[in-house]
Amino acid sequence: MKKRNEDIDLIKGVGIFLVVLGHHNTILTNYIFSFHMPLFFFISGIFHSNYNSYKEFINKKIKSLIIPYFTFSITLFLFWLVIGRKFGESLIKNTPIKIAFNGIFVGSDIKDISSMEWGVPVWFLLCLFLVTNLYYFISKLKIKKIILLNIIFGSIGYYLSKNDYFIFRIWHLDTALIAINFYTLGNLLKDKLFKIENIPNGVLIIIFFLSIIGNKLNGRVDMNGAHYSNIILFYLTAILGITLVFGVIKKFKIKNHYLKYIGQNTLIILAYHGRAMTFIKLILVLILKVNFPENNLILNIIFSIIQIILCIPIIYIFNKYLPFLIGKRRERC
Repeated sequence: MKKRNEDIDLIKGVGIFLVVLGHHNTILTNYIFSFHMPLFFFISGIFHSNYNSYKEFINKKIKSLIIPYFTFSITLFLFWLVIGRKFGESLIKNTPIKIAFNGIFVGSDIKDISSMEWGVPVWFLLCLFLVTNLYYFISKLKIKKIILLNIIFGSIGYYLSKNDYFIFRIWHLDTALIAINFYTLGNLLKDKLFKIENIPNGVLIIIFFLSIIGNKLNGRVDMNGAHYSNIILFYLTAILGITLVFGVIKKFKIKNHYLKYIGQNTLIILAYHGRAMTFIKLILVLILKVNFPENNLILNIIFSIIQIILCIPIIYIFNKYLPFLIGKRRERC
């Protein structure tokens, strides 16, 4: 069990780095978007547990997802209110304060206005909350019914993505109906994932190229925006990407203390890496008077690493003094 957890932490570490890098405009952005969020829904499904009762289950999910969401949202909103909205794209968009505040509770854009301009990435927490609750009930069924319901959910989710029904955008319910397929897959395969100790290099290479081809054929996807292009290609490419990340970690038996640490604190990095980038841009543009290199892959990889490093003090403060605000228990001495 310990070995499994270490592997998952490493995979999550890779995943969150890809999330951070994916939010930069580089040649890899579209490819990263093809599987980075499905990867996290898949990993979440591995650790699904129904507990003894729904009351116990919902209490756990409120503590681990809803409380962290509001912790992150309120702090990010206050930063945006005092500083963020006065600079860069936020200044140009000029989102009304009331709509931005309402965005905290809606968890999505309101009337095509960037109501989550203060911290878009935290949408994942609300969506995952809905996914876990849906799966709590269907997981009690037989496997054939679970698969059938996933197909139905996915079909409805795809239909909703093609039509503008605002009510289904609240807390990203439409995306949850798509994401539950990855969550279910992770849960159903959790006992088989780590039995494969040696994946042939040729297989990994084939998976890699197939994922690239799938992404090229399907184009840019964005689960936050409920944009999937061809839904079949989206699912296939996402699964290939997930398989590739798991396969590389297992094949090369990667063991890295720093990557593991990052993987143990993905939620904080997810929430605050954007503000870390704000700090970097402040140094580059306002102080050093240097234009930001939008499309330079190497520099953006470096910036992504710096963003994660800048999140470490925040990680320390939350883990040490405020763990209950991010769904963790205070460590006993």
